[in-house]
Amino acid sequence: YSAASNLSQVPIGLLVNSFQTVVFSSASQVQDDPVRLRQGYSAILTLASLVTFPLAAGLALKADFIVHLLYGDKWTEAGPLFAAFCVALPFSAMLAISGPMLWAVGAVYKEFRVQILVVATLAAGLLMLSDQPISVAVWFITLVYFLRFVLIYLGLASRINLRHYDA
Repeated sequence: YSAASNLSQVPIGLLVNSFQTVVFSSASQVQDDPVRLRQGYSAILTLASLVTFPLAAGLALKADFIVHLLYGDKWTEAGPLFAAFCVALPFSAMLAISGPMLWAVGAVYKEFRVQILVVATLAAGLLMLSDQPISVAVWFITLVYFLRFVLIYLGLASRINLRHYDA
């Protein structure tokens, strides 16, 4: 599980760290200019999507091959886990953009509320899936990444008056 999770984060690790730093400082500077905030957020979210969705799809489709190539025969069971984590990559990257935007516009409380809901959802879901193989339960974690992004996005959209068809 850990090896598959860590491996899935490698391709976007540098990208995400760069996004977080740039987004937070840039959004902080223009926090009183909602038009620039919306334009900047839409632009960087689009860029992140254009990079991460194809990358994630390619990695997920070739997950077994990549795990075998990097770790060998003993790690073949990590392939399906790696695939699920790869599907979550775009949502992780978009969270790395949306979270700092919320902080920069003074809406940390919105993220805190989402985090509480997500932790409760994750705990309940994993408890319900405790008798399932980890290769099944890991897809619930991917779903939670998606849910977390959507909720953070909605919180940010309401804060900066972003219409969903503008993003």
